[in-house]
Amino acid sequence: MPLLIVLMALLAFGLSLAAAAAVEGTRRRWRGVPARSGLSGRELATALLRRDGPAGARAEAAEGAERCAWRPGERLLLLRPETRARDLPACAAGVHAAGHALLGRAGRLAALLACLQSGFLWPALAASLLFWPAARLPLALAALAGTAFQVVHLLRVEWPASRRGAESLAGIGVVETPEEDRGFKELLLAESLASLGDAALGAPRRLLRRPAPS
Repeated sequence: MPLLIVLMALLAFGLSLAAAAAVEGTRRRWRGVPARSGLSGRELATALLRRDGPAGARAEAAEGAERCAWRPGERLLLLRPETRARDLPACAAGVHAAGHALLGRAGRLAALLACLQSGFLWPALAASLLFWPAARLPLALAALAGTAFQVVHLLRVEWPASRRGAESLAGIGVVETPEEDRGFKELLLAESLASLGDAALGAPRRLLRRPAPS
Protein backbone atom coordinates (compact mmCIF):
# COMPACT_ATOMS: atom_id res chain seq x y z
CA MET A 1 0.00 0.00 0.00
CA PRO A 2 2.73 2.61 0.81
CA LEU A 3 4.36 1.90 -2.55
CA LEU A 4 1.02 2.39 -4.31
CA ILE A 5 0.51 5.75 -2.58
CA VAL A 6 4.00 6.88 -3.59
CA LEU A 7 3.32 5.84 -7.20
CA MET A 8 0.02 7.74 -7.13
CA ALA A 9 1.85 10.80 -5.84
CA LEU A 10 4.34 10.53 -8.70
CA LEU A 11 1.45 10.29 -11.15
CA ALA A 12 -0.03 13.42 -9.56
CA PHE A 13 3.30 15.17 -10.11
CA GLY A 14 3.18 14.06 -13.74
CA LEU A 15 -0.32 15.55 -14.03
CA SER A 16 0.96 18.90 -12.74
CA LEU A 17 3.92 18.76 -15.13
CA ALA A 18 1.58 18.03 -18.05
CA ALA A 19 -0.56 21.02 -17.05
CA ALA A 20 2.51 23.27 -16.87
CA ALA A 21 3.66 22.09 -20.31
CA ALA A 22 0.20 22.66 -21.80
CA VAL A 23 0.03 26.18 -20.35
CA GLU A 24 3.48 27.16 -21.61
CA GLY A 25 2.92 25.58 -25.02
CA THR A 26 -0.38 27.42 -25.53
CA ARG A 27 1.08 30.76 -24.45
CA ARG A 28 4.09 30.28 -26.71
CA ARG A 29 1.87 29.41 -29.69
CA TRP A 30 -0.08 32.67 -29.43
CA ARG A 31 2.65 34.96 -28.10
CA GLY A 32 3.17 37.94 -30.34
CA VAL A 33 -0.21 37.55 -32.06
CA PRO A 34 -1.76 41.01 -31.60
CA ALA A 35 -5.29 41.50 -30.35
CA ARG A 36 -7.28 43.11 -33.15
CA SER A 37 -8.91 45.46 -30.66
CA GLY A 38 -5.52 47.06 -30.00
CA LEU A 39 -6.12 46.79 -26.24
CA SER A 40 -3.55 45.52 -23.76
CA GLY A 41 -4.44 42.87 -21.21
CA ARG A 42 -4.72 45.53 -18.51
CA GLU A 43 -6.93 47.74 -20.65
CA LEU A 44 -9.18 44.83 -21.53
CA ALA A 45 -9.53 43.84 -17.86
CA THR A 46 -10.39 47.46 -17.05
CA ALA A 47 -13.08 47.47 -19.77
CA LEU A 48 -14.64 44.28 -18.38
CA LEU A 49 -14.63 45.64 -14.83
CA ARG A 50 -16.27 48.87 -15.97
CA ARG A 51 -18.97 46.93 -17.79
CA ASP A 52 -19.79 44.21 -15.27
CA GLY A 53 -17.76 44.85 -12.12
CA PRO A 54 -18.45 46.84 -8.96
CA ALA A 55 -18.47 50.62 -9.23
CA GLY A 56 -15.00 52.11 -9.00
CA ALA A 57 -13.18 48.84 -9.68
CA ARG A 58 -9.86 49.24 -11.45
CA ALA A 59 -7.04 47.10 -12.80
CA GLU A 60 -3.32 47.78 -12.44
CA ALA A 61 -0.27 45.87 -13.64
CA ALA A 62 2.11 45.39 -10.69
CA GLU A 63 5.87 44.93 -11.09
CA GLY A 64 7.03 41.61 -9.71
CA ALA A 65 3.53 40.12 -9.45
CA GLU A 66 3.61 36.38 -10.19
CA ARG A 67 -0.16 35.93 -10.20
CA CYS A 68 -3.18 38.15 -10.68
CA ALA A 69 -5.03 39.00 -7.46
CA TRP A 70 -8.40 40.57 -6.70
CA ARG A 71 -8.58 42.80 -3.61
CA PRO A 72 -12.29 43.33 -2.98
CA GLY A 73 -11.80 45.80 -0.12
CA GLU A 74 -9.86 48.14 -2.43
CA ARG A 75 -11.82 47.17 -5.55
CA LEU A 76 -8.40 46.65 -7.11
CA LEU A 77 -7.38 43.94 -9.57
CA LEU A 78 -3.60 43.45 -9.53
CA LEU A 79 -2.27 41.98 -12.77
CA ARG A 80 1.00 40.41 -13.84
CA PRO A 81 3.32 42.93 -15.55
CA GLU A 82 3.10 41.10 -18.89
CA THR A 83 -0.57 42.12 -19.14
CA ARG A 84 0.73 45.48 -20.38
CA ALA A 85 1.38 43.76 -23.72
CA ARG A 86 -1.17 43.85 -26.53
CA ASP A 87 -0.97 40.26 -27.72
CA LEU A 88 -3.53 37.51 -27.14
CA PRO A 89 -1.81 35.83 -24.14
CA ALA A 90 -1.72 39.16 -22.28
CA CYS A 91 -5.36 39.84 -23.12
CA ALA A 92 -6.45 36.35 -22.06
CA ALA A 93 -4.62 36.79 -18.73
CA GLY A 94 -6.52 40.05 -18.23
CA VAL A 95 -9.85 38.42 -19.10
CA HIS A 96 -9.22 35.50 -16.71
CA ALA A 97 -8.21 37.85 -13.89
CA ALA A 98 -11.30 39.98 -14.53
CA GLY A 99 -13.38 36.80 -14.28
CA HIS A 100 -11.98 36.25 -10.78
CA ALA A 101 -12.94 39.81 -9.84
CA LEU A 102 -16.44 39.49 -11.31
CA LEU A 103 -16.99 36.31 -9.31
CA GLY A 104 -15.38 37.80 -6.20
CA ARG A 105 -12.90 34.92 -5.82
CA ALA A 106 -9.24 35.55 -5.11
CA GLY A 107 -7.68 32.04 -5.17
CA ARG A 108 -4.93 32.98 -2.70
CA LEU A 109 -4.98 29.67 -0.82
CA ALA A 110 -4.34 27.71 -4.02
CA ALA A 111 -1.42 30.00 -4.89
CA LEU A 112 0.15 29.50 -1.44
CA LEU A 113 -0.35 25.74 -1.66
CA ALA A 114 1.22 25.63 -5.14
CA CYS A 115 4.26 27.44 -3.77
CA LEU A 116 4.50 24.93 -0.90
CA GLN A 117 4.14 21.95 -3.23
CA SER A 118 6.68 23.08 -5.82
CA GLY A 119 9.13 24.56 -3.32
CA PHE A 120 9.05 21.88 -0.63
CA LEU A 121 6.75 18.86 -0.99
CA TRP A 122 7.89 17.58 -4.38
CA PRO A 123 11.65 18.13 -3.74
CA ALA A 124 11.30 16.55 -0.27
CA LEU A 125 9.46 13.55 -1.71
CA ALA A 126 12.16 13.10 -4.35
CA ALA A 127 14.85 13.25 -1.66
CA SER A 128 12.97 10.74 0.50
CA LEU A 129 13.03 8.21 -2.33
CA LEU A 130 16.82 8.17 -2.04
CA PHE A 131 17.73 9.14 1.50
CA TRP A 132 14.71 9.24 3.83
CA PRO A 133 12.47 6.16 3.55
CA ALA A 134 10.49 6.88 6.72
CA ALA A 135 9.22 10.17 5.27
CA ARG A 136 8.02 8.77 1.95
CA LEU A 137 4.48 7.89 2.99
CA PRO A 138 3.56 11.13 4.82
CA LEU A 139 5.13 13.26 2.09
CA ALA A 140 3.34 11.27 -0.63
CA LEU A 141 0.01 11.63 1.19
CA ALA A 142 0.55 15.39 1.59
CA ALA A 143 1.46 15.75 -2.08
CA LEU A 144 -1.60 13.75 -3.15
CA ALA A 145 -3.86 15.86 -0.95
CA GLY A 146 -2.36 19.05 -2.37
CA THR A 147 -2.90 17.90 -5.96
CA ALA A 148 -6.48 16.88 -5.18
CA PHE A 149 -7.09 20.35 -3.76
CA GLN A 150 -5.63 21.96 -6.89
CA VAL A 151 -7.91 19.90 -9.14
CA VAL A 152 -10.97 20.87 -7.10
CA HIS A 153 -9.81 24.49 -7.14
CA LEU A 154 -9.44 24.31 -10.93
CA LEU A 155 -13.00 23.05 -11.34
CA ARG A 156 -14.63 25.33 -8.74
CA VAL A 157 -12.63 28.55 -9.11
CA GLU A 158 -10.24 28.77 -12.07
CA TRP A 159 -12.46 27.38 -14.81
CA PRO A 160 -15.52 29.40 -13.68
CA ALA A 161 -13.31 32.53 -13.69
CA SER A 162 -12.30 31.87 -17.30
CA ARG A 163 -15.92 31.19 -18.25
CA ARG A 164 -17.17 34.36 -16.52
CA GLY A 165 -14.44 36.42 -18.17
CA ALA A 166 -15.34 34.96 -21.57
CA GLU A 167 -19.02 35.85 -21.05
CA SER A 168 -18.10 39.44 -20.21
CA LEU A 169 -15.69 39.56 -23.16
CA ALA A 170 -18.48 38.49 -25.52
CA GLY A 171 -20.57 41.36 -24.19
CA ILE A 172 -18.16 44.07 -25.32
CA GLY A 173 -17.75 42.63 -28.82
CA VAL A 174 -14.00 43.05 -29.33
CA VAL A 175 -13.29 39.53 -30.66
CA GLU A 176 -13.47 40.00 -34.41
CA THR A 177 -12.34 36.81 -36.14
CA PRO A 178 -12.79 33.04 -35.70
CA GLU A 179 -9.02 32.67 -35.26
CA GLU A 180 -8.99 35.24 -32.45
CA ASP A 181 -11.97 33.51 -30.84
CA ARG A 182 -10.09 30.20 -30.96
CA GLY A 183 -7.03 31.86 -29.46
CA PHE A 184 -9.00 33.26 -26.54
CA LYS A 185 -10.65 29.90 -25.86
CA GLU A 186 -7.31 28.04 -25.84
CA LEU A 187 -5.60 30.69 -23.73
CA LEU A 188 -8.43 30.93 -21.19
CA LEU A 189 -8.25 27.16 -20.76
CA ALA A 190 -4.49 27.53 -20.24
CA GLU A 191 -5.06 30.23 -17.62
CA SER A 192 -7.41 27.83 -15.81
CA LEU A 193 -4.69 25.16 -15.75
CA ALA A 194 -1.96 27.53 -14.57
CA SER A 195 -2.46 26.95 -10.84
CA LEU A 196 -2.18 23.17 -11.32
CA GLY A 197 1.00 23.68 -13.33
CA ASP A 198 2.41 26.00 -10.66
CA ALA A 199 2.07 23.16 -8.15
CA ALA A 200 4.91 21.42 -10.01
CA LEU A 201 7.11 24.23 -11.29
CA GLY A 202 5.99 27.50 -9.69
CA ALA A 203 8.78 27.92 -7.12
CA PRO A 204 11.64 26.84 -9.44
CA ARG A 205 10.41 29.24 -12.13
CA ARG A 206 10.37 32.11 -9.62
CA LEU A 207 13.96 31.34 -8.62
CA LEU A 208 15.07 31.28 -12.25
CA ARG A 209 13.34 34.58 -13.00
CA ARG A 210 14.81 36.35 -9.98
CA PRO A 211 17.51 38.78 -11.15
CA ALA A 212 21.01 38.14 -9.91
CA PRO A 213 22.28 40.68 -7.32
CA SER A 214 24.48 43.33 -8.86
